[in-house]
Amino acid sequence: MAFSDDVKAKIDKLELERQLKDLVDETESAVNSAVEYAGGVAYERRDEVDGWLGKAGTAINEKTKDQYADKVEKVHRSVLTGLDKLAAHRRVGEPVAELEFPTDGPADGPAGAN
Repeated sequence: MAFSDDVKAKIDKLELERQLKDLVDETESAVNSAVEYAGGVAYERRDEVDGWLGKAGTAINEKTKDQYADKVEKVHRSVLTGLDKLAAHRRVGEPVAELEFPTDGPADGPAGAN
């Protein structure tokens, strides 16, 4: 028996192709679930993120005397566009769990959101 035949026989015996397919299917399912969950969070939190970006943009523009206002606005629009694209992948009809922020930071959201 040739080496390749021996390897093929061992692969068949261990059912590696089936196991690999099962692993790929499980991984794909986990990724899809994560994207759907993230899409739900993006959909539900878009207005909050928009507000945080607005506050951050205002602060940046005040500190830089509007020197980078066009770039700040471009980033703001880009982030919201990305959120909208992610939100399009949400599972419609299922509520999304509340986000929990670290206890060592501000209680009302990410750092600098106030």
